Amino acid sequence: MPRKTIRTDGGASVGQNVVTKGDFVGRDQINILYADTVVVSDGMQTLVKRHKGLIKTAPPSALNALSAVIDEISKLYWLVDGELTRYLSVYFDPPRSIRRDRAALIGLEGGKIRARASKARGHCSKIVEIYQNRLEAWFRAQLKEDFVKVNRMFQTLSSNDLSMVDTIERLALSLETQATQTLALVDARDFDAANRKISAARLALLPYRCKMADLSVQMQLLQTALTEAANAAI
Repeated sequence: MPRKTIRTDGGASVGQNVVTKGDFVGRDQINILYADTVVVSDGMQTLVKRHKGLIKTAPPSALNALSAVIDEISKLYWLVDGELTRYLSVYFDPPRSIRRDRAALIGLEGGKIRARASKARGHCSKIVEIYQNRLEAWFRAQLKEDFVKVNRMFQTLSSNDLSMVDTIERLALSLETQATQTLALVDARDFDAANRKISAARLALLPYRCKMADLSVQMQLLQTALTEAANAAI
């Protein structure tokens, strides 16, 4: 059972056990991303819990800013999940679909996935910019003791070095390696071994993908509340 650390706002580290089975080249990165997602999920749950009070005290345009932040966080996570799904959805059943699924693996090679993953930095930069300029002072004043969790969430989403962005970019490199190794098995006509490799990765990635699904539910709940508040104000 690997033991990873998550960053907190004081620069300290908090140990967290992450249970994963199966096998995946980017196991270390996915464990760190899982831990980061726990922090983001905790912050989002806090906002959901306190949303009624926040809506009542929101400065002008603050709710729109919060809605924009949720959209950017969603884009960030769907970027990651899209690349993982691109790999995990491959299944070789010769003679059917070999060309199509081989092409999917090739699409993860040669730096293409790293180029797509680089978009994460833009999403995180926008998130932090909106937070610092439009949301932080409001949250600090209204959330009191709950502010710590929300602030930690935004620090985790920052685009600084050793941030989630760095982890995502290293995960992209690992996924590229995983695809290359799988493609080598396919080119050797060892389709069973290729499928086993993909299945093992799917098992290793399951805890992270479940946690990401939980976070998506929280974001949807908060976004729905913000939309209802906006409609009520019309």
